Amino acid sequence: MKKMFKCFAFGLVLITCVFLVQNVSALANEIEEVEEDREIKESLFIYSYKTTLNVSDDKATVSYQMQVKQGSTCYVSLELQYYENGEWKRLTSWSDSSSNVNLFRSKSCNIYKNKTYRVKATYRALFNGVYADTRSEIIY
Repeated sequence: MKKMFKCFAFGLVLITCVFLVQNVSALANEIEEVEEDREIKESLFIYSYKTTLNVSDDKATVSYQMQVKQGSTCYVSLELQYYENGEWKRLTSWSDSSSNVNLFRSKSCNIYKNKTYRVKATYRALFNGVYADTRSEIIY
């Protein structure tokens, strides 16, 4: 009787272990798929974005373009900065938005001579009332 009970208990433990291993493996696969889906979805809202900075003697022109998923709204924030005394200082900033899937514009402003300039750009796609994707870049 004891031998039969031990065999039964061992079998039950073995079946439980196999069941747990299968469930843990399946759960790990599901978590991995969810993470992959999240990465794919996040990358599908902003299809492309680009910022350019052209500096002449007394004027800077910032051009920016963005393409987003149909049904998204484009948002762009730009900050033109100059370098002085070891730090970057804000000269001016702009923000822009469009409910079209494509946004392409340029902004210009007067600048100080003999300074180094850069533009910090943040691109966002709003989808169903939520910021679905954000990209940033700094262009010198």
